[in-house]
Amino acid sequence: RNSAKNFLSRVYLCSSRLSFCFQICSTVTNYFLSIQKLYKRNLYTAFQNKICSTTINFYFIIALQDFHTLLFRRLYIKRTIDHFP
Repeated sequence: RNSAKNFLSRVYLCSSRLSFCFQICSTVTNYFLSIQKLYKRNLYTAFQNKICSTTINFYFIIALQDFHTLLFRRLYIKRTIDHFP
């Protein structure tokens, strides 16, 4: 019961990390769009895209690592329990 609770909380953490990353991305995008409107130039899009993709990749990798660690732990614990009656 407790391990299921931990599992769910970790999954929640993964998803919240991802949503946080998309929030950062949208904030950055809005910021650059406002700068572009202000200066009427299109200089910032490449930089903005780079920031967005890097941020998304970074958080996505963290979330995936968390998830893999989680699944591995659950499988390992289950195997250990099955092995020792």
